[in-house]
Amino acid sequence: MLRSLSDILGKRYEVLERYLLELRRELDLKLVILFRSLTRGDRKGSSDINLLIISDDLFDDLSDDPGKNFIKLKRPGIELYGFGVKRFLRQLKKPNLIIRDALEYDKRFVADEEFVKIVKDTSEKVKRRFR
Repeated sequence: MLRSLSDILGKRYEVLERYLLELRRELDLKLVILFRSLTRGDRKGSSDINLLIISDDLFDDLSDDPGKNFIKLKRPGIELYGFGVKRFLRQLKKPNLIIRDALEYDKRFVADEEFVKIVKDTSEKVKRRFR
């Protein structure tokens, strides 16, 4: 039987819902992905909520400290990986293992469909290049 996300996350689902509402108010979101143990099905009781967050409103320039995004997004019980759009696309081409993991076992909450198409196309090119 297929379990709903709220069944899998339990009380954490409420935390996640509130956080997503907050993100939507504060940022122009391109993509928000839940990933790692909660989507793979191997979570433990103490597993964090892992989110990949991409937004035009996050720090993007190479001269910017990526830690600024973490500080801007940090919440208890949620492990965050935040990227500006340009930085995310550069990291996607490397390939960045956190991004690869998020795209492999993802549960999308927010998705700009045009941006998702760019991500999928780029991801497929990277997969072929690094096989």
